Amino acid sequence: MEAFLFNILEQVDSTNNYAMQQIHAGMAKHGMCWMTHYQSAGKGQRGKTWESRPGESILMSLAIQPPPVFSLQHFHFHAAIALTCSNFLSQQTHEPFSVKWPNDMYWRDRKAGGILIENIIRGNQWNWAVIGIGLNINQEDFGLTHIRPVSLRQITGRLFNIEFLARQLHRLILEDLQKISDGNLHQLMAEYNERLYKRNSITTFIQNGEPCTAKVLEVDEDGRLHTSASGPEGWPFGTVQWVTES
Repeated sequence: MEAFLFNILEQVDSTNNYAMQQIHAGMAKHGMCWMTHYQSAGKGQRGKTWESRPGESILMSLAIQPPPVFSLQHFHFHAAIALTCSNFLSQQTHEPFSVKWPNDMYWRDRKAGGILIENIIRGNQWNWAVIGIGLNINQEDFGLTHIRPVSLRQITGRLFNIEFLARQLHRLILEDLQKISDGNLHQLMAEYNERLYKRNSITTFIQNGEPCTAKVLEVDEDGRLHTSASGPEGWPFGTVQWVTES
């Protein structure tokens, strides 16, 4: 792999913002990755912030020109990235990780990281996807928070080389995306649902400002969550929240 694809920034407001700027300036190439030791305004799902202590987490964004295999069902792309990250965390810890819909990484009932994918679409053409990844690696002090975060260090008792892991994950993402073809998209979703957080368990969501208790069933190929209370069409992302959502 060409060395220029992986870049290290000492500090940045958000690696996703930086990647977007590089794309709009015509400076990005497919597969480029920017990792930072600290981001002052990290972004999470639904406009939330993502905070971490300097030098203790994987904080990186990749600029990807999505392969044509994902053009009809964009959620397949989200599922592929989530599975790669989940498998990567399992490899480092020898522990099972689940994916909380749509793409947060969970160990047991504790959040180990998250993914934010932002797209550039012009007309009907999906030109770029910026994959922002934040994974808790060596952090032990998370401050006051209403969620229960966890890091690889807390799970294993080991200290990790952040840059080494980030380079490894970058390579795995590019390799896994190349392997996916039309024939294995259904298998991709089957694997995603095997990793689905709280699958077949009763949990509580917030819908239209009101709590709703339901059994988690599966996520379909359009990225809709199906539960015992969602109806046959399922819930599109953004219409409900998990009660433990960060």
